Amino acid sequence: MLAAGLCWAVGATANSPDGGVRLGDVALFQACTDNEGCELWKSDGFAPGTELVKDINPTGSSSSNADEFTRIGDIVLFNACASDGCELWKSDGTDPNTEQVKDILDGPGSSGPDDLGSVGGFAFFGAEGDAAGYELWKSNGTDAGTKRVKDINPGPDGSNFDDFTAFRGEIFFGGSDANHGQELWRSDGTKRGTQRVRDIYKGSNSSVPEDFVKLGNHLYFSASTAKKGTELWRTDGTRRGTRLVASIRPGANGSQPADLTRLGDRIYFAADDGKHGSELWASNGTERGTKLVRNIADGSTGSFPDTFAALDGRLYFDAHDVQTGVELFRTNGKRKGTKLVTDLVDGTIGSNACGQIRVGDLVLFQADDGSGVGDELWRTDGTEPGTQLVENINPGANGSSPLGSC
Repeated sequence: MLAAGLCWAVGATANSPDGGVRLGDVALFQACTDNEGCELWKSDGFAPGTELVKDINPTGSSSSNADEFTRIGDIVLFNACASDGCELWKSDGTDPNTEQVKDILDGPGSSGPDDLGSVGGFAFFGAEGDAAGYELWKSNGTDAGTKRVKDINPGPDGSNFDDFTAFRGEIFFGGSDANHGQELWRSDGTKRGTQRVRDIYKGSNSSVPEDFVKLGNHLYFSASTAKKGTELWRTDGTRRGTRLVASIRPGANGSQPADLTRLGDRIYFAADDGKHGSELWASNGTERGTKLVRNIADGSTGSFPDTFAALDGRLYFDAHDVQTGVELFRTNGKRKGTKLVTDLVDGTIGSNACGQIRVGDLVLFQADDGSGVGDELWRTDGTEPGTQLVENINPGANGSSPLGSC
Protein backbone atom coordinates (compact mmCIF):
# COMPACT_ATOMS: atom_id res chain seq x y z
CA MET A 1 0.00 0.00 0.00
CA LEU A 2 1.17 3.54 -0.70
CA ALA A 3 1.91 5.80 2.21
CA ALA A 4 1.47 9.51 2.63
CA GLY A 5 1.84 12.26 0.08
CA LEU A 6 1.62 11.02 -3.50
CA CYS A 7 2.34 13.88 -5.90
CA TRP A 8 0.57 12.92 -9.10
CA ALA A 9 1.55 13.82 -12.64
CA VAL A 10 -0.05 16.67 -14.50
CA GLY A 11 -0.68 16.55 -18.22
CA ALA A 12 -0.37 13.61 -20.56
CA THR A 13 2.29 14.56 -23.04
CA ALA A 14 5.94 13.71 -23.45
CA ASN A 15 6.72 16.96 -21.71
CA SER A 16 5.05 17.34 -18.33
CA PRO A 17 7.52 19.30 -16.28
CA ASP A 18 5.32 20.15 -13.31
CA GLY A 19 4.76 16.69 -11.89
CA GLY A 20 5.17 13.52 -13.94
CA VAL A 21 4.91 11.86 -17.32
CA ARG A 22 3.28 8.86 -18.94
CA LEU A 23 5.64 6.08 -20.03
CA GLY A 24 3.87 3.26 -21.83
CA ASP A 25 0.95 2.12 -19.69
CA VAL A 26 2.20 3.72 -16.47
CA ALA A 27 2.92 7.17 -15.15
CA LEU A 28 6.17 8.12 -13.45
CA PHE A 29 5.86 10.75 -10.75
CA GLN A 30 7.00 11.83 -7.32
CA ALA A 31 5.35 10.34 -4.22
CA CYS A 32 6.01 10.98 -0.54
CA THR A 33 6.01 8.41 2.27
CA ASP A 34 6.95 8.57 5.93
CA ASN A 35 9.81 6.11 5.42
CA GLU A 36 11.36 7.14 2.08
CA GLY A 37 10.44 10.81 1.82
CA CYS A 38 9.49 12.11 -1.62
CA GLU A 39 10.83 9.68 -4.22
CA LEU A 40 10.19 8.26 -7.71
CA TRP A 41 7.05 6.11 -8.07
CA LYS A 42 5.01 4.61 -10.88
CA SER A 43 1.37 3.62 -11.33
CA ASP A 44 -0.99 2.15 -13.90
CA GLY A 45 -3.93 3.71 -12.08
CA PHE A 46 -4.69 0.71 -9.87
CA ALA A 47 -3.44 -0.04 -6.37
CA PRO A 48 -1.49 -3.22 -7.23
CA GLY A 49 0.35 -1.42 -10.02
CA THR A 50 1.39 1.54 -7.88
CA GLU A 51 4.85 1.19 -6.36
CA LEU A 52 8.16 2.81 -5.52
CA VAL A 53 10.60 2.75 -8.43
CA LYS A 54 13.71 3.77 -6.53
CA ASP A 55 14.71 5.49 -3.30
CA ILE A 56 17.13 7.87 -5.00
CA ASN A 57 18.08 9.68 -1.81
CA PRO A 58 18.14 6.75 0.66
CA THR A 59 19.33 8.59 3.78
CA GLY A 60 16.43 8.01 6.15
CA SER A 61 13.40 10.00 5.09
CA SER A 62 15.44 12.42 2.96
CA SER A 63 13.82 13.23 -0.37
CA SER A 64 15.07 13.29 -3.95
CA ASN A 65 12.09 15.46 -4.95
CA ALA A 66 12.00 13.96 -8.46
CA ASP A 67 10.33 16.36 -10.91
CA GLU A 68 10.60 18.10 -14.30
CA PHE A 69 9.94 14.92 -16.28
CA THR A 70 10.22 14.44 -20.04
CA ARG A 71 10.22 11.30 -22.19
CA ILE A 72 12.76 10.36 -24.86
CA GLY A 73 12.10 6.96 -26.40
CA ASP A 74 11.60 4.36 -23.70
CA ILE A 75 13.16 6.33 -20.85
CA VAL A 76 12.23 9.36 -18.80
CA LEU A 77 14.70 12.11 -17.89
CA PHE A 78 14.11 14.21 -14.80
CA ASN A 79 15.65 16.29 -12.03
CA ALA A 80 16.41 14.57 -8.71
CA CYS A 81 18.40 15.45 -5.60
CA ALA A 82 20.92 13.16 -3.90
CA SER A 83 24.24 13.51 -2.06
CA ASP A 84 25.83 15.39 -4.98
CA GLY A 85 23.02 17.89 -5.36
CA CYS A 86 20.07 18.13 -7.73
CA GLU A 87 21.13 16.74 -11.09
CA LEU A 88 19.88 15.01 -14.25
CA TRP A 89 18.57 11.43 -13.80
CA LYS A 90 16.90 8.85 -16.04
CA SER A 91 14.59 5.86 -15.57
CA ASP A 92 12.80 3.20 -17.56
CA GLY A 93 10.49 2.54 -14.62
CA THR A 94 12.70 -0.05 -12.92
CA ASP A 95 15.07 0.26 -9.97
CA PRO A 96 18.23 -1.07 -11.74
CA ASN A 97 17.80 1.33 -14.67
CA THR A 98 17.12 4.43 -12.61
CA GLU A 99 20.41 6.31 -12.38
CA GLN A 100 22.09 9.67 -12.60
CA VAL A 101 22.90 10.75 -16.16
CA LYS A 102 25.53 13.36 -15.35
CA ASP A 103 26.78 15.47 -12.45
CA ILE A 104 26.59 18.66 -14.50
CA LEU A 105 27.80 20.90 -11.69
CA ASP A 106 30.65 18.94 -10.09
CA GLY A 107 30.56 18.42 -6.34
CA PRO A 108 27.69 18.90 -3.89
CA GLY A 109 26.29 21.92 -5.73
CA SER A 110 23.20 21.58 -7.91
CA SER A 111 22.83 22.24 -11.62
CA GLY A 112 19.04 22.14 -11.13
CA PRO A 113 17.81 20.85 -14.51
CA ASP A 114 14.51 22.60 -15.17
CA ASP A 115 11.63 22.79 -17.66
CA LEU A 116 12.66 19.63 -19.53
CA GLY A 117 11.24 19.06 -23.01
CA SER A 118 12.25 16.67 -25.78
CA VAL A 119 12.65 16.38 -29.53
CA GLY A 120 14.67 14.11 -31.81
CA GLY A 121 15.95 11.81 -29.09
CA PHE A 122 17.27 14.64 -26.92
CA ALA A 123 15.97 16.34 -23.82
CA PHE A 124 16.47 20.10 -23.64
CA PHE A 125 16.55 21.99 -20.37
CA GLY A 126 18.04 24.84 -18.43
CA ALA A 127 20.89 24.03 -16.03
CA GLU A 128 23.77 25.70 -14.22
CA GLY A 129 27.02 24.05 -15.21
CA ASP A 130 29.91 26.50 -14.78
CA ALA A 131 30.79 30.19 -14.77
CA ALA A 132 28.32 30.75 -17.62
CA GLY A 133 25.46 30.45 -15.14
CA TYR A 134 22.07 28.95 -15.93
CA GLU A 135 22.01 28.15 -19.65
CA LEU A 136 20.64 25.86 -22.37
CA TRP A 137 21.65 22.16 -22.24
CA LYS A 138 20.67 18.97 -24.03
CA SER A 139 21.00 15.25 -23.26
CA ASN A 140 20.41 11.93 -25.00
CA GLY A 141 20.42 10.13 -21.64
CA THR A 142 24.18 9.48 -21.51
CA ASP A 143 27.02 11.27 -19.74
CA ALA A 144 28.90 11.92 -22.99
CA GLY A 145 25.73 13.07 -24.73
CA THR A 146 24.87 15.69 -22.11
CA LYS A 147 26.26 19.05 -23.22
CA ARG A 148 25.64 22.75 -23.07
CA VAL A 149 24.08 23.97 -26.30
CA LYS A 150 24.64 27.72 -26.08
CA ASP A 151 25.45 30.51 -23.67
CA ILE A 152 22.42 32.63 -24.59
CA ASN A 153 23.09 35.36 -22.05
CA PRO A 154 26.90 35.64 -21.76
CA GLY A 155 28.22 36.26 -18.26
CA PRO A 156 27.50 34.73 -14.85
CA ASP A 157 23.83 35.77 -14.68
CA GLY A 158 22.66 33.18 -17.20
CA SER A 159 19.30 33.01 -18.96
CA ASN A 160 15.73 32.19 -17.97
CA PHE A 161 13.82 29.41 -19.72
CA ASP A 162 10.23 28.24 -19.96
CA ASP A 163 8.27 25.44 -21.62
CA PHE A 164 10.62 23.55 -23.97
CA THR A 165 8.29 22.19 -26.67
CA ALA A 166 8.91 20.19 -29.86
CA PHE A 167 7.83 21.75 -33.17
CA ARG A 168 8.99 20.97 -36.70
CA GLY A 169 11.93 18.92 -35.52
CA GLU A 170 13.30 21.65 -33.26
CA ILE A 171 12.74 22.78 -29.70
CA PHE A 172 10.90 26.06 -29.04
CA PHE A 173 10.98 27.85 -25.72
CA GLY A 174 10.98 31.11 -23.84
CA GLY A 175 14.52 32.35 -23.27
CA SER A 176 16.12 35.59 -22.16
CA ASP A 177 19.24 37.64 -22.75
CA ALA A 178 20.28 40.99 -21.34
CA ASN A 179 18.83 43.05 -24.21
CA HIS A 180 15.50 41.43 -24.93
CA GLY A 181 14.03 39.90 -21.79
CA GLN A 182 12.29 36.52 -22.05
CA GLU A 183 11.19 36.00 -25.65
CA LEU A 184 10.49 33.26 -28.20
CA TRP A 185 13.52 31.12 -29.15
CA ARG A 186 14.17 28.00 -31.20
CA SER A 187 17.02 25.49 -31.33
CA ASP A 188 18.09 22.57 -33.50
CA GLY A 189 20.51 21.48 -30.78
CA THR A 190 23.52 23.40 -32.11
CA LYS A 191 25.01 26.72 -31.01
CA ARG A 192 24.56 28.26 -34.45
CA GLY A 193 21.05 26.88 -34.79
CA THR A 194 19.85 28.40 -31.51
CA GLN A 195 18.24 31.73 -32.31
CA ARG A 196 15.60 34.14 -31.11
CA VAL A 197 12.50 33.93 -33.29
CA ARG A 198 10.97 37.31 -32.46
CA ASP A 199 11.17 40.07 -29.87
CA ILE A 200 7.44 40.16 -29.22
CA TYR A 201 7.58 42.70 -26.38
CA LYS A 202 9.96 45.28 -27.79
CA GLY A 203 13.06 46.24 -25.82
CA SER A 204 14.26 44.70 -22.58
CA ASN A 205 10.78 43.80 -21.38
CA SER A 206 9.59 40.17 -21.57
CA SER A 207 6.65 38.74 -23.49
CA VAL A 208 7.03 35.50 -21.46
CA PRO A 209 5.88 33.04 -24.15
CA GLU A 210 4.54 29.87 -22.51
CA ASP A 211 1.93 27.09 -22.61
CA PHE A 212 2.96 25.99 -26.11
CA VAL A 213 0.80 23.54 -28.06
CA LYS A 214 1.00 22.42 -31.70
CA LEU A 215 -1.98 22.55 -34.03
CA GLY A 216 -1.50 21.99 -37.75
CA ASN A 217 1.44 24.00 -39.07
CA HIS A 218 1.62 26.38 -36.13
CA LEU A 219 2.66 26.46 -32.51
CA TYR A 220 0.24 28.32 -30.25
CA PHE A 221 1.13 30.01 -26.99
CA SER A 222 0.37 32.93 -24.69
CA ALA A 223 2.52 36.07 -24.81
CA SER A 224 2.37 39.63 -23.58
CA THR A 225 2.77 43.08 -25.16
CA ALA A 226 2.39 46.57 -23.73
CA LYS A 227 -0.78 47.41 -25.69
CA LYS A 228 -2.56 44.05 -25.76
CA GLY A 229 -1.51 42.44 -22.48
CA THR A 230 -1.25 38.64 -22.42
CA GLU A 231 -3.15 37.09 -25.33
CA LEU A 232 -3.18 34.11 -27.71
CA TRP A 233 -0.33 33.99 -30.25
CA ARG A 234 0.96 31.56 -32.84
CA THR A 235 4.15 30.98 -34.82
CA ASP A 236 5.25 28.99 -37.86
CA GLY A 237 8.83 29.26 -36.60
CA THR A 238 9.68 32.49 -38.42
CA ARG A 239 9.65 36.12 -37.30
CA ARG A 240 7.02 37.14 -39.85
CA GLY A 241 4.95 34.10 -39.07
CA THR A 242 4.78 34.95 -35.35
CA ARG A 243 1.65 36.94 -34.72
CA LEU A 244 -1.32 37.63 -32.49
CA VAL A 245 -4.28 35.29 -33.05
CA ALA A 246 -6.95 37.20 -31.18
CA SER A 247 -7.31 39.99 -28.64
CA ILE A 248 -9.93 38.26 -26.51
CA ARG A 249 -9.97 41.04 -23.92
CA PRO A 250 -9.31 44.45 -25.49
CA GLY A 251 -6.94 46.66 -23.56
CA ALA A 252 -3.63 46.33 -21.77
CA ASN A 253 -4.67 43.60 -19.31
CA GLY A 254 -5.27 40.85 -21.84
CA SER A 255 -7.29 37.67 -21.39
CA GLN A 256 -4.42 35.66 -19.80
CA PRO A 257 -4.80 32.42 -21.84
CA ALA A 258 -3.60 29.41 -19.86
CA ASP A 259 -3.30 25.62 -20.10
CA LEU A 260 -3.42 25.45 -23.91
CA THR A 261 -4.39 21.95 -25.04
CA ARG A 262 -5.20 20.42 -28.43
CA LEU A 263 -8.26 18.31 -29.14
CA GLY A 264 -9.09 17.51 -32.74
CA ASP A 265 -8.73 20.57 -34.95
CA ARG A 266 -8.88 23.14 -32.15
CA ILE A 267 -6.99 24.26 -29.13
CA TYR A 268 -8.75 24.74 -25.79
CA PHE A 269 -7.71 26.97 -22.93
CA ALA A 270 -8.87 29.13 -20.05
CA ALA A 271 -9.24 32.86 -20.77
CA ASP A 272 -10.94 35.93 -19.29
CA ASP A 273 -12.70 38.22 -21.77
CA GLY A 274 -13.54 40.76 -19.06
CA LYS A 275 -17.20 39.76 -19.04
CA HIS A 276 -17.37 36.14 -17.92
CA GLY A 277 -14.24 35.70 -15.82
CA SER A 278 -11.79 32.90 -16.61
CA GLU A 279 -13.77 30.38 -18.68
CA LEU A 280 -13.36 27.67 -21.32
CA TRP A 281 -12.41 28.93 -24.78
CA ALA A 282 -11.51 27.28 -28.08
CA SER A 283 -9.71 28.43 -31.22
CA ASN A 284 -9.11 27.09 -34.72
CA GLY A 285 -6.20 29.49 -35.10
CA THR A 286 -8.14 32.45 -36.46
CA GLU A 287 -9.58 35.51 -34.74
CA ARG A 288 -13.07 34.69 -35.95
CA GLY A 289 -12.71 31.07 -34.88
CA THR A 290 -11.68 31.95 -31.31
CA LYS A 291 -14.80 31.66 -29.17
CA LEU A 292 -16.13 31.04 -25.69
CA VAL A 293 -17.21 27.40 -25.35
CA ARG A 294 -19.30 27.74 -22.21
CA ASN A 295 -19.71 30.10 -19.29
CA ILE A 296 -19.61 27.33 -16.68
CA ALA A 297 -19.94 29.66 -13.71
CA ASP A 298 -22.85 31.88 -14.75
CA GLY A 299 -22.01 35.56 -14.48
CA SER A 300 -18.60 37.18 -14.30
CA THR A 301 -16.91 35.20 -11.51
CA GLY A 302 -15.24 32.61 -13.76
CA SER A 303 -14.91 28.83 -13.35
CA PHE A 304 -11.11 28.80 -13.87
CA PRO A 305 -10.78 25.62 -16.00
CA ASP A 306 -7.47 23.91 -15.33
CA THR A 307 -5.29 20.87 -16.18
CA PHE A 308 -6.82 19.34 -19.32
CA ALA A 309 -6.47 15.64 -20.13
CA ALA A 310 -7.77 14.12 -23.38
CA LEU A 311 -9.64 10.81 -23.48
CA ASP A 312 -11.87 9.43 -26.25
CA GLY A 313 -12.59 12.73 -27.98
CA ARG A 314 -13.20 14.69 -24.79
CA LEU A 315 -11.17 16.89 -22.50
CA TYR A 316 -11.37 16.40 -18.75
CA PHE A 317 -10.56 19.31 -16.47
CA ASP A 318 -11.37 20.81 -13.10
CA ALA A 319 -13.57 23.89 -12.84
CA HIS A 320 -15.50 25.86 -10.24
CA ASP A 321 -19.27 26.11 -10.42
CA VAL A 322 -21.06 28.19 -7.80
CA GLN A 323 -23.50 25.31 -7.26
CA THR A 324 -20.95 22.48 -6.94
CA GLY A 325 -17.62 24.03 -5.98
CA VAL A 326 -14.50 22.73 -7.74
CA GLU A 327 -15.31 19.40 -9.43
CA LEU A 328 -14.35 17.34 -12.48
CA PHE A 329 -15.84 18.44 -15.82
CA ARG A 330 -15.58 17.23 -19.39
CA THR A 331 -16.14 18.78 -22.83
CA ASN A 332 -16.46 17.68 -26.43
CA GLY A 333 -15.88 21.26 -27.54
CA LYS A 334 -19.53 22.26 -27.60
CA ARG A 335 -21.59 24.18 -25.08
CA LYS A 336 -24.08 21.37 -24.47
CA GLY A 337 -21.28 18.83 -24.38
CA THR A 338 -19.49 20.67 -21.55
CA LYS A 339 -20.78 19.22 -18.31
CA LEU A 340 -20.04 17.99 -14.83
CA VAL A 341 -18.76 14.40 -14.69
CA THR A 342 -19.87 13.81 -11.11
CA ASP A 343 -20.43 15.86 -7.98
CA LEU A 344 -18.27 14.05 -5.44
CA VAL A 345 -19.29 16.38 -2.60
CA ASP A 346 -22.91 17.48 -2.38
CA GLY A 347 -23.40 21.20 -2.09
CA THR A 348 -21.12 24.11 -2.85
CA ILE A 349 -17.94 22.96 -1.09
CA GLY A 350 -16.63 20.77 -3.90
CA SER A 351 -14.05 17.98 -3.92
CA ASN A 352 -11.27 20.26 -5.21
CA ALA A 353 -10.60 17.86 -8.08
CA CYS A 354 -7.30 18.62 -9.81
CA GLY A 355 -4.21 17.22 -11.55
CA GLN A 356 -5.85 15.27 -14.38
CA ILE A 357 -3.70 12.84 -16.35
CA ARG A 358 -4.64 10.11 -18.81
CA VAL A 359 -3.29 6.63 -18.19
CA GLY A 360 -4.67 3.90 -20.47
CA ASP A 361 -8.45 4.23 -20.72
CA LEU A 362 -8.75 6.28 -17.57
CA VAL A 363 -8.24 9.80 -16.34
CA LEU A 364 -6.68 9.98 -12.89
CA PHE A 365 -7.05 12.94 -10.58
CA GLN A 366 -6.89 14.07 -6.97
CA ALA A 367 -10.03 14.76 -4.95
CA ASP A 368 -11.50 14.85 -1.45
CA ASP A 369 -15.00 13.38 -1.43
CA GLY A 370 -15.73 14.58 2.11
CA SER A 371 -15.86 11.08 3.57
CA GLY A 372 -13.00 11.74 5.96
CA VAL A 373 -10.07 10.33 3.95
CA GLY A 374 -8.76 13.66 2.68
CA ASP A 375 -7.25 14.28 -0.75
CA GLU A 376 -6.74 10.91 -2.42
CA LEU A 377 -6.25 9.37 -5.86
CA TRP A 378 -9.36 8.91 -8.02
CA ARG A 379 -10.00 7.61 -11.51
CA THR A 380 -12.75 8.09 -14.08
CA ASP A 381 -13.79 6.56 -17.38
CA GLY A 382 -15.98 9.60 -18.04
CA THR A 383 -19.11 8.28 -16.38
CA GLU A 384 -20.48 8.85 -12.90
CA PRO A 385 -20.44 5.11 -11.99
CA GLY A 386 -16.93 4.82 -13.42
CA THR A 387 -15.57 7.59 -11.19
CA GLN A 388 -14.09 5.84 -8.16
CA LEU A 389 -11.52 6.13 -5.44
CA VAL A 390 -8.39 4.25 -6.49
CA GLU A 391 -7.16 3.65 -2.98
CA ASN A 392 -7.11 5.25 0.46
CA ILE A 393 -3.35 5.66 0.13
CA ASN A 394 -2.82 7.41 3.45
CA PRO A 395 -5.41 6.10 5.93
CA GLY A 396 -6.87 8.82 8.12
CA ALA A 397 -8.21 12.27 7.54
CA ASN A 398 -5.10 13.92 6.12
CA GLY A 399 -5.10 12.15 2.78
CA SER A 400 -2.10 11.50 0.55
CA SER A 401 -2.43 14.65 -1.59
CA PRO A 402 -1.65 12.80 -4.82
CA LEU A 403 -0.97 16.10 -6.56
CA GLY A 404 0.61 18.27 -3.93
CA SER A 405 0.92 21.33 -6.15
CA CYS A 406 -2.59 21.37 -7.62
